[in-house]
Amino acid sequence: MSVVSMFVHRGPDDVAGLRYAASLAKRMNRKLEAVCTLPDPAMASAYFGSEFVIGIGAIPVQTISDAETELMDASNTTFETVMEEVGLSSDQASFRKAVGVPEQVAADAAVLADAIVFPRDAASGSNSLRPALEFTMMDSRLPVVVAGTEANTGGPVIIGWDGSDQAARAVALHANLIQAADSVVIAQAENGLAKRPGGEAHEPERLLAWLADRGIKGEVKALEGTPGKGLLNLAEGLDAELIVNGAYGHSRAGQFLFGGVTRTLMRADNAPALALAH
Repeated sequence: MSVVSMFVHRGPDDVAGLRYAASLAKRMNRKLEAVCTLPDPAMASAYFGSEFVIGIGAIPVQTISDAETELMDASNTTFETVMEEVGLSSDQASFRKAVGVPEQVAADAAVLADAIVFPRDAASGSNSLRPALEFTMMDSRLPVVVAGTEANTGGPVIIGWDGSDQAARAVALHANLIQAADSVVIAQAENGLAKRPGGEAHEPERLLAWLADRGIKGEVKALEGTPGKGLLNLAEGLDAELIVNGAYGHSRAGQFLFGGVTRTLMRADNAPALALAH
């Protein structure tokens, strides 16, 4: 399949997200598809608060369309520059303009993709891709990757494991990313297992066996402190590239509500990429 990068060039985080997606595509020998999505100008009034700050009747549709065309052209130029820098040819990477509802565009692009990568600041309330990230993960229940704050692409993968349904889905749905790593660390918080009566599927040893069946050698390390900060500290100590973790919380219109661990990881000023599933 392919690695998808949700990309509209607004700043450094967007470019960093595109670079990280390109690095994944190269490592996994997949094609890269950069999807630049903007709202339909005819429906722009529904996107008050986006980078266009459009109110009903405030700006003519043609003016909005011209602004979107300018942004799209700038994004395409940046895409071509980055692809030349990372060494991906036109056969290996493509740029696609998608006009419509960004949430649905992202969810559609994520179906059967090897990974869909959002820029880091898409986890913040001010980024226009935030609703697309939330909808893809929380409503469509598809796995997402949020790029890291650094350009690290060579460290181990950390799996935040508590035996929960969300953690299991994150591991299973991101198996291809885990298999592409040089090493894997299972991070376990003390007394942090979601134990279930009559079974041992939650135990780290079960996950170690699952990894071994796929030719992946893993090790278990205990977390210190709260799970969120413990994962970030462990990632910093190991110079990890990626944290695979379950996303806890729920979606509500106009809000971005997650549990403490997910929120800590998403809002950290210094963090690796995050592979999340709900």
